Amino acid sequence: MWCIPTFDADYVAHMEEILDLYFKPEDPLQPVVNLDEAMKQQITDTHDSILASPVKQQSKIMNIDV
Repeated sequence: MWCIPTFDADYVAHMEEILDLYFKPEDPLQPVVNLDEAMKQQITDTHDSILASPVKQQSKIMNIDV
């Protein structure tokens, strides 16, 4: 479900905290990772594939109506 927030002082303060991260000096012990702006496409597999194993079927299915 989508939720449209109200732009109160608390909401703006949280937004400003995120923006402050861009001006924070780089620290090798606390790297910043950005996941939404990479312009790279994965063309090949980077690891070996894991094959799915067959699901074991139950021997009996019981329906009990009371």
